[in-house]
Amino acid sequence: MSIPDYTIDDEFNFPIKAALIILMIYALVGTVGFYMLEEEWGLFGSLYFIFVTFSTVGLGDLVPSVNTNIRKKLYNSQSFL
Repeated sequence: MSIPDYTIDDEFNFPIKAALIILMIYALVGTVGFYMLEEEWGLFGSLYFIFVTFSTVGLGDLVPSVNTNIRKKLYNSQSFL
C-alpha cells in the first residue's frame, strides 16, 4: 500500500478588489450605525471612530456612550467583527 503524495499550496489567492469592497461596506455600516445612535457625533466623527477602531490605534478621544442596552450590543458586535 503506497502513501499518497500531497502537496501544500501556501499561496492565498483572494482578490484585493473584493477585500477592499468588504472593508468599505463594513466601514460604511459601522459609520452609519454610530452616526444614528450617538447624538453628539457627526458623520465624520463616526467615520473617524471606525477608522481608529480598524487600525487598532485606540486613541480614546471618542468613546461611545453606553447608557442603553442596544448601544452596548452594537459596540460589542462591532468590536468582535
